[in-house]
Amino acid sequence: MLLPREKTSERAWDNRLRKNFNISLKQLEALAEEQKGLCWICGNTDPRGENLAIDHCHDTGVVRGLLCSDCNRALGQFKDSIENLERAIMYLKKGPAKLIELDEWVTIEHEERARWRTIVTDPNGKTFRSLQEAAEEYCVHSTTIRDWAGFNKGRPHLAKEGWSGEKVFTT
Repeated sequence: MLLPREKTSERAWDNRLRKNFNISLKQLEALAEEQKGLCWICGNTDPRGENLAIDHCHDTGVVRGLLCSDCNRALGQFKDSIENLERAIMYLKKGPAKLIELDEWVTIEHEERARWRTIVTDPNGKTFRSLQEAAEEYCVHSTTIRDWAGFNKGRPHLAKEGWSGEKVFTT
């Protein structure tokens, strides 16, 4: 039997499961038995010795399965986005980065792209010569700066007031 996270009765635990996940304790135990008490993604027990997390869709509330805390957090970090996960898979498959000088970029696949520079301005009017420079100043990832400056066309709601950016072609 899966134990509740706190010392509560089976009835209270069953009520909590029904309220939060629309499943019963028996359904949860059947799911745990089906998964053999292992994380659906990595196939391990929880590394922290905790109960497996009940993973569910935050839009529909439907339970998808049981995950270890690491895998459950990973899905949350990817914002439950299939697109983000597919990009992460492509990134892992691409292999190590090729470290080359900027001038050499002209000779490889994205020759035009290598000659564009992103200029970012923060709400205080400070201009940065790259996303990375702004990211270092604000101690965030460069993709966060890209979002704040409004470069993420698919997610305009991430743009922040006062931030702007432009792409400049260098010679």
